[in-house]
Amino acid sequence: MTKIYRDIALAPDEQIGRIEDGKIYDTEIEPEEYIGWINYEEGEVFNEGDELMGWVEENGEVVASYEDEEEGIGIGYVTDEGELYVYAEEEDDDIYVGKVTDMKDAVEGAAALLFFFDEYEEDEGYIEE
Repeated sequence: MTKIYRDIALAPDEQIGRIEDGKIYDTEIEPEEYIGWINYEEGEVFNEGDELMGWVEENGEVVASYEDEEEGIGIGYVTDEGELYVYAEEEDDDIYVGKVTDMKDAVEGAAALLFFFDEYEEDEGYIEE
């Protein structure tokens, strides 16, 4: 089972999700909620309504799929070690936001970024929905 953690400065990281058998769960709520699934062969991530959320490129870049964008937009990347980064708008360094443990494939890191870290503002941190 892959676990998804949010980086918390000067504190233990917080588990916010998990992936098991290609199914993605939000563990921040009780009871945990099924929110999507992974197509490992294609490297694609879908929500619970089977809509394409995005995909992972061979180099680990995570691309979000938006209705008004034909090719998708790169939002960050996942490293081979499961570290998750979002692209910084005005800074030279990308922003470390969390990690996935026991990652079997980079698409699991893509799922973590697409579901849990897509809404990020540099000054404000995470946008709670």
